Amino acid sequence: MGASLRILKSRGIAVLRYWDHFTVQQGEDTLAAYHAHPDAAPGQKHLVDFSGVTSFDPEYVGVLALQAKTADIVLPEGFETILVMYAPNPTGLDMAVMVRKSWEHVPAVIPLIAETKQQAIEYLGQKENDLSLFFDTEDI
Repeated sequence: MGASLRILKSRGIAVLRYWDHFTVQQGEDTLAAYHAHPDAAPGQKHLVDFSGVTSFDPEYVGVLALQAKTADIVLPEGFETILVMYAPNPTGLDMAVMVRKSWEHVPAVIPLIAETKQQAIEYLGQKENDLSLFFDTEDI
């Protein structure tokens, strides 16, 4: 199980990448790293790369609890955000669908699923030829 986090402060985008087996605890650890990061800011757009996820715990209750913690940290009152999940394979897509469902009742979050890197960048409102800016991240 692995995770990485990178914040592109000038673009207002947090990039998270997960690989191998994903657990809710891993999501909580990544959220804590985001919260402690000096460049984290309310309302940042989020790009979550699930392309390397090989399996995950389908703990929907745990995902909902994680989503509630995330909302408290990422979305103070009055802020909105776009959550783009890059999911080019069946496992990543299953995970992205589960996460999207957990956010559907939160009007301040627009959860989108992208099946290509280019589509993910476009959803974020970026026009970039060098996709490595968004998809090369450091391990946390």
